[in-house]
Amino acid sequence: AMVVAGVPPAAPVGGQMGRREGVGSRVLLAEDEALIALSLADLLEAEGHEVAIAPDGADALDAARRMGDALAALVTDLNM
Repeated sequence: AMVVAGVPPAAPVGGQMGRREGVGSRVLLAEDEALIALSLADLLEAEGHEVAIAPDGADALDAARRMGDALAALVTDLNM
C-alpha cells in the first residue's frame, strides 16, 4: 500500500509461499515530481513492495529515521 511520508506504512507482507527475495520490502521513494513519484510507486507496488513517498529531502530523512530497520531501500531523485 502506498503511503505519504509521515504516515506509517502497513505491516510487512510475509508468510507467502514461493515469495521472491525482497518482495514485500518497504521502499522509501524521495521524488518531488508527483507524476514520476506515483508512476514509480505503481511499478514498485506491482512487484509487491510497500512504498512510502517523500516529496523532498527533509521529509525523506524524517521518514527514513522513523522507518528504521524496516526500510529496505531508498529510491531518490538526483536533482531534487
